[in-house]
Amino acid sequence: MWITPRNNRIHSTCPYYIKSLETRRFRSLTYHPPTDLLIKPHTRVSSYIRFANFSPYAPKIDIYLDHRVIAKNVNFAEQTMYITVAPKEYTVSIYRSDEPNEVLYETTIDIPEESVISTISINLINGVDLISVDDDARILPDEVFIKFANVSPGSPPLDFIVNLNDYFTNTHFNYISNYEVLEKAPNYNVIIRRSDTHEVIYNVPNILLKTGNAYTFYAIGILDGEPPFTFVTSLDGSSYFVD
Repeated sequence: MWITPRNNRIHSTCPYYIKSLETRRFRSLTYHPPTDLLIKPHTRVSSYIRFANFSPYAPKIDIYLDHRVIAKNVNFAEQTMYITVAPKEYTVSIYRSDEPNEVLYETTIDIPEESVISTISINLINGVDLISVDDDARILPDEVFIKFANVSPGSPPLDFIVNLNDYFTNTHFNYISNYEVLEKAPNYNVIIRRSDTHEVIYNVPNILLKTGNAYTFYAIGILDGEPPFTFVTSLDGSSYFVD
C-alpha cells in the first residue's frame, strides 16, 4: 500500500515525540532478515515511522523530520529504527552527508493515526522518488506475513517465488504489494525472476522466517549495473503489536 508524499514543502512547526535512544540508529539490511528490532512498536494507539536509503545513485544521506535529525550518514541498503511520532503532517528533508547545508530532496508526508510506516528513498538523483510504505498487518501468532517491493530503478517486472510457489508476479518498478500469508516451512528458498523471460536473476536458499512476524522483501540495486541487483529483507513493526 502506498502513502503518497506531497511536494508542496509545507513546514510544520508542531512538536513531535522521538525517543532519545532511537535517534541516529540504523542497520544494514541483507536478504536474511533481522531476528529482532532494537526499537519495537508495541501498540497501534501510537504512530511510527522509519527511513531507508534504497537509492542506488545517492551518496550517504542525512535524514531530518521537521528539521530535526533522524539519522546521519545512512548508506545504501541501510534502514533506521522506528521512531514514535504524533499523527500529523511532517516535512522530510534529505541532505548529502558530505554537503550538510544543501537540501538534496524535501517533501511533506501525512502520518495518520495508529500507523506504522517505512519511508524509503529509491531514486534521489534521477527522478527524486520518496515513497512511504504501510507496514501494518494484523498478525496471527502462527502465520508468516510477507510483501514484496520492486524498487530497483530500470528493472523489468519481477516475479517473487518462495519454495517454488509464485506469491507476487509481474511486479513493476515502484510497486509494493499487500501482505500475503506464507505457507509455513522450516526454511524458505527465495527466487526472483524476470516476468517477461522467466530468467532467474536471484536465488537465495535457507532463509529463516519466524511465525508471528511480518516481513518486506525489497528488490534494490541495478540489474546489470552498479550497485548490483540484490534483495534485502526488513522485519516490520506490526510484528510486535499487542493490540
